[in-house]
This record gives sequence, structure tokens and C-alpha cells, in this order.
Amino acid sequence: MARCGTVLGRYLVAVQRFVAQLDLPEDAARLGGMARAVLTGDGSALLAFLCAARKCLSAHHAPEDLWVWHEKALAIVIDLVVGGATLDRLDTETHQGLLSSYRSALGET
Repeated sequence: MARCGTVLGRYLVAVQRFVAQLDLPEDAARLGGMARAVLTGDGSALLAFLCAARKCLSAHHAPEDLWVWHEKALAIVIDLVVGGATLDRLDTETHQGLLSSYRSALGET
């Protein structure tokens, strides 16, 4: 599960960087708020982020490598749900992996 969190954390950062590079303040604010909720371990916020990110990536013709990250994140969420997770709250191991990889991808310690 820690690996799942690692992928999710890197995905959040990748999407936020993409939106920032496009100079889309409304999208950046919306996705940033959702990302902050995901970082608290809110699984339903993760679903909302995935949906909003997909729309944004599509609308702004995201590069293929970002779509690869999106596919990985989506596959993780599907696997979690199939495995019985309700996604109200991320499990502790996934959440800790997400926080760690998010901070690492941002260059924080």
C-alpha cells in the first residue's frame, strides 16, 4: 500500500505542476484545494481530484507522460475499491506513502 501512496503523491504534484505551467489560476485553486483534502487522507477528495484532473488534462491536451500518471492513479483507486476499501479515508499506509512522496516530489523533507 505504501507504493500506492507513492504513486498517488507524485500524481498530485505532477497535475498541479502541469496546471501551474499553463497559468490557469482557477484550475490551480480548485485542484489545489482538492489536493489539500487528499493530503488529509480524504478518499472521496481523491475521487474528486481524479475526475477534475481528467477533465483538465483533456481540455488542455496534457502530454502522454502525465496521462500515464493519471492511469496509474486511477488503477490504484480501482484496485482499492475492488479490494473492499470504502475510500471515506485512505488506509494509514497509503496515506503515509502519499504524504511522503508528495513532499519528496515538491523537494520538501
